[in-house]
Amino acid sequence: MRTKELAYFSKHGKPIWSEARVLEAGYKWPQFSIHRGTLHQILLDAVTERLGTENILTSHHLSDWTEASGGIRAHFIDKATGKSAGQL
Repeated sequence: MRTKELAYFSKHGKPIWSEARVLEAGYKWPQFSIHRGTLHQILLDAVTERLGTENILTSHHLSDWTEASGGIRAHFIDKATGKSAGQL
């Protein structure tokens, strides 16, 4: 959806502040907005298609990375156990 305006409202729905965006504000290029959940799903679908479900780790965080020939090697830790989840 093309963004025309940025606006903030109080918890009661009363306007606090707003301003025109991009084309409406005189810029040359449009701005588009997307719901965060929709964007996350699009990204997850693209990564799953390219890497496969076996390489999708949830509840993990990146602990380290090293440069390798042809790319990088990422090291992850399982947040629930604190154990190394190996390398990808």
